Amino acid sequence: METLQGRVTHARHTTDTTGNSARTITQHIAIFEIEGVRVTFRGAQPVAVEPGDEVRVVGTLRGQGAMDALGYRNLTRGVVEDGIGRSGCAFGLMWLVFCGLAGAVIAALAAGESPVATARQIVPAWAWIAAAVLLVAAVVVDRNAAARRTRVLALLRG
Repeated sequence: METLQGRVTHARHTTDTTGNSARTITQHIAIFEIEGVRVTFRGAQPVAVEPGDEVRVVGTLRGQGAMDALGYRNLTRGVVEDGIGRSGCAFGLMWLVFCGLAGAVIAALAAGESPVATARQIVPAWAWIAAAVLLVAAVVVDRNAAARRTRVLALLRG
């Protein structure tokens, strides 16, 4: 990750909306220049960067004077934002499914029934394995995103 700081020039703002009638996702995109480097930042909120602002960005340089920013700190306006997604929703959903399955087994135990027989009646073995694997994957993704976000915010603090 590289850090770049300077006065913003040539700022443009746009949005990218994807999805369907059930759910849409809007990304706010800002393309601006700092010290001759074209910076692109995508985030969930409108990007508070305008020409003349003093801004520090953290991201990946792509050669030929371009950077994909992971976060920015607008020193002029006092705004800090990172564009790193959070996977808490995926983790929460998988935790809910796993706990629901485990709850059925515990209820069977409380009723004096065989938890193994009850578990097999409710869900086949492959679904238990899939739920456990997805739960572990969600935890790993969540921890990686959190570590990356912490690193970006530390670099933005300077």
